[in-house]
Order: sequence, then structure tokens, then C-alpha cells
Amino acid sequence: MSNGPQVQTKPISDQQVMDRMVSIDNPIQGENVRKLAAAIYGEAAGVKDDKQRESYMILAGSSFVNRVGKKEWRNKDFDTLMDSTFSAVKFSNQPYKEAMSGKVPDSSKSRWDQALRIANGLMSGGINPVAGQFYFTEDEINKMKGKKSFDFSIVKEVGTIGKYKIFSY
Repeated sequence: MSNGPQVQTKPISDQQVMDRMVSIDNPIQGENVRKLAAAIYGEAAGVKDDKQRESYMILAGSSFVNRVGKKEWRNKDFDTLMDSTFSAVKFSNQPYKEAMSGKVPDSSKSRWDQALRIANGLMSGGINPVAGQFYFTEDEINKMKGKKSFDFSIVKEVGTIGKYKIFSY
């Protein structure tokens, strides 16, 4: 049995992350860290294995961090960027709503604490973000290619985490 998914990416430096944070008029701190944690918590709600959940939470949060101030997200405010990054936010899934309301069930407190720790780490530079702005499963990739709903010719695959392929500009 494996020890969970292996991260195979080209990490970016803490300084690059911090440069991105100060390059926009949207300081990511305080309440925004809690919002990011709620989004990460909502995104990872279906992941039962602790090690896989940790990797997935870092991947989800990293995709957000890596979009700040870049490309088509350059002029997006924090909430709009959250909505375009996380389906848990866009569709307001139950775990995301629980986290945003502060009513996380006792049985999920450790997962919420994990999401908070990861969001804080990504924002403070204590956790190096995984490279890439997008991540998809093979099934998602095939559906998007069939519908031509995502232009894979403008991105490159930069790594994998578990069942997810990671892409970057």
C-alpha cells in the first residue's frame, strides 16, 4: 500500500508567492485566509484518506495562490477569484457553507483545522504551493477535450498528485 499520493511538480519559491500577494490590490490576510480555508475544506469534503486529503487541500489552495495577479485573473477581486477557482464556492456546497457560517460539525473539526492550517501556510509562505493553476482527472480532461471547453494547447502539464494532472501556463 502506498503512503498516499506523491507530489511531482516544480515548486515556486516563497518569495515568488509573496511577490504575487503584494502585486495586487487585494491583500490576502485575516478574513480572506478563513475564506480560502472554507473553500479548501469544501473542495476536499469527499476525500476520506487523511494523506490524500492533505495533498488535495494543498493542491486546491495552490491553484488559487498561483492565479493571484496572473493572466485572466489579474484584475479579479478576492471573492470573484475564489468563485472562478473553486466549485465548492461557485456552487456553495454544504461543507463550504458550514465553514463560512462557523458551524462545522464536531465530526469534521479536524478536517476544518487542517484546511485552516493549509490556508495559513500557503498565504504566509510556510507551505510552498504546488506549481500550476489547473488540475483535472483524466475523465475531466477527456470530457473537456470532447466538448472543447478548455484549451489544453495553451497550458503544459507540470506534475501529478494522486489522480490529478496539474497544468500551468
